[in-house]
Amino acid sequence: MATARKLIEDRFGSTVIAVINRTVSAIGVVAERLMIQDSDRVGFLVVNLSANDLYIMTDPLVTATRGIKAGPNGGSISVVWFEDFEITAWEWSAIASGAASPVLVIEYLSGR
Repeated sequence: MATARKLIEDRFGSTVIAVINRTVSAIGVVAERLMIQDSDRVGFLVVNLSANDLYIMTDPLVTATRGIKAGPNGGSISVVWFEDFEITAWEWSAIASGAASPVLVIEYLSGR
């Protein structure tokens, strides 16, 4: 019987592991790095666990008017290489509308 890891490796030719909150676990009202640039990242999921709005962007100048919004209490954003191409591996920043806003970041890394 095949495992999930074996199925992924057979399909994509590489292992893929999930890493949770590698860079941060909360975002505040000042823009900060959410994920480092990593050419091994083939996808990610960001879930806003707070009651505040969360905005992410491939630019450290992310704002409420210059970012992708993940709404409060479970809003999410997912990016995967075969739909979103190279931006999947870029550095991402985030800002929230309230201080110390918890966030769940799951990064899918290839070849580890």
